Amino acid sequence: MKIVVVEDDGIKRDEVIGLLNADKIEFEVFEYTNHALRYIRANKDNISGIILDLGLASMPGAHDATPYKGLDVVNELHRKKIDIPILINSSTEVDMIESYPSVFGQKHDMYDSDILEYFVSFLRRREEQ
Repeated sequence: MKIVVVEDDGIKRDEVIGLLNADKIEFEVFEYTNHALRYIRANKDNISGIILDLGLASMPGAHDATPYKGLDVVNELHRKKIDIPILINSSTEVDMIESYPSVFGQKHDMYDSDILEYFVSFLRRREEQ
């Protein structure tokens, strides 16, 4: 199982990987949305899920044509019909994502281990189908 983690806060990134490391999950970790989106587009068939900080932005001065924010990543994947489950973490409201299939949201400053475990369990069931 491969999960893409898109989180600019090093403490939160380490927390996610630490909480899920016992599950022998392979991680690809990105600090900026433009790098993550480029990787996701190129590897969409090999990614089980995405854990995304909604408040992220593109790398300053990036050469990518479009500066992507966290929600822009969700919209872009939906627009391109890339169906990868996404767990969104945000310190603001996450209600706007309810219309997207396979998108989970949590409103917390830090990641909740129960939600992470549920997300991984969902991904495992999905892979078994």
